Amino acid sequence: MIHVYQTSHDIGPNNSTLTSEIQCQAVAALSPDFEKELFEQRTYLKPFAVHFTRCDHSADDLLQETFLKAWHNRHDFRAGTSLRGWLYAIMKNT
Repeated sequence: MIHVYQTSHDIGPNNSTLTSEIQCQAVAALSPDFEKELFEQRTYLKPFAVHFTRCDHSADDLLQETFLKAWHNRHDFRAGTSLRGWLYAIMKNT
């Protein structure tokens, strides 16, 4: 479960923080283990990252960027679709 704490300055008519946090809470409610599922894909993504970058160190950087993008855009992930395929697409476009 992801807990979101807000301060009064985070909420306002010109601030999208509330909207994005509600979306994040909705995703967390749909899949409370999203973070765990995301990390479990590392073993499948690492060889692709190494092949793509031709360098182990750069592959780790690419994986980190991929996971960060996936985490920040987790509200775009559609339940019932392939998480691995979604992550591959993010990695390929990073």
